[in-house]
Amino acid sequence: MLALGVFVIAFASLFVVYSRQASQQKDLKSSLAEAKAAYPQLTSQIKTLESQLAQRQSELAAELLKLSKAKAKFPPSVQSIDYYQRLLAIAGDCDLNVISLTASGPRQQKADSLTYLVTTFDVAVSGEMASILDFLHTLATSQDFTSATVEVININITQPPTGQGGTSQKPQATLSLDIYAYPGE
Repeated sequence: MLALGVFVIAFASLFVVYSRQASQQKDLKSSLAEAKAAYPQLTSQIKTLESQLAQRQSELAAELLKLSKAKAKFPPSVQSIDYYQRLLAIAGDCDLNVISLTASGPRQQKADSLTYLVTTFDVAVSGEMASILDFLHTLATSQDFTSATVEVININITQPPTGQGGTSQKPQATLSLDIYAYPGE
């Protein structure tokens, strides 16, 4: 009878262990089924994200190339004496008299996340109106001033008073020319 008691206890213990394992096996099968169901969707998402990553990397490379080209358009610094000489030469080619020509020291100016150095040249010239317009057109189209903008133009045309003889003064123009430089990294 003792053997029968030991056998019943052993059988009951095995039944309890088997029941627990059956329950765990059922849970594992359920988890495996969920994982199998989610696997195609996850692999599809991975492929989509990898494709988007490759596209964004390509876009980044293109934008970095554009940035590099834009930086190359700007000189690393503004050499005032060179620009003085160029402005004087253009004014002379346009048959203008330079009344004054001054330059400011470079100042920093931010555009988006980039910082540029800006040097302002104030130029005053006198001459015929067609020559002044030719001077302005040359500044706007010259390869020497691709990184420059004319910020202010003031043209003064004086006429002799009506009814009185005399000659009028030649028109005068003053302008502010900002030249941008990119100081680099």
